[in-house]
Amino acid sequence: MNLARLKGLMGGMLLGALLGVPAPALAQADSTAAATAVICKDGTTSPHGGRGACSGHGGIDKSATAAAGTAAGSSASGSAPAAAAAGSSSGKATSGAPASAAGAATVMCNDGTTSTHSGRGACSGHGGVNKSASASPAPAAPKSAATAAAPAAMTAATAPAKPAAQAAPGGGPGQVWVNTASKVYHCPNDRWYGKTKEGQYMTEATAKAAGARPDHGKTCS
Repeated sequence: MNLARLKGLMGGMLLGALLGVPAPALAQADSTAAATAVICKDGTTSPHGGRGACSGHGGIDKSATAAAGTAAGSSASGSAPAAAAAGSSSGKATSGAPASAAGAATVMCNDGTTSTHSGRGACSGHGGVNKSASASPAPAAPKSAATAAAPAAMTAATAPAKPAAQAAPGGGPGQVWVNTASKVYHCPNDRWYGKTKEGQYMTEATAKAAGARPDHGKTCS
């Protein structure tokens, strides 16, 4: 087998010399043909297509071998662009995501204003981007005790005051109840009579002399 192949190679070199084809090119072509699997006429395959291939199997079935080679080449060439396109698409999506995220971020400018994007031209006319302020978001201000207590105080202030359930002992006809905190006196038929937190009973004349005034301007006598 090796002797026959050597003779074929020498014959090819001689033919190449006559046709002006370099010997290395012929040797490469013969080597490529020898390394290619071929289909024999009885349906079997041979791992090489050189001299002696399919010997004892009816010879090489050139049409079947050519068809198989075309189908394999077409399949390989078709899958390569698809894989390249998928890789390119994936690369674009991956590389585009950070850019989109960066463009949508809100940044702080050096003059205290904010910009809704951090891309090229952000904070233009505002002293540029304040990188230290933009890197770490401002912490939320803690709710102070005064702020938390404000609604409760407002509720207490708006709620109407209620008189005490029981009137202070004492009082009676001819006596008014003087709220010593507000300097307002109340008559016996008033709902605040004897029921304010601070006060005392006295005559109306005494209350007026002490500088107290009647509730809603209505005297008792």
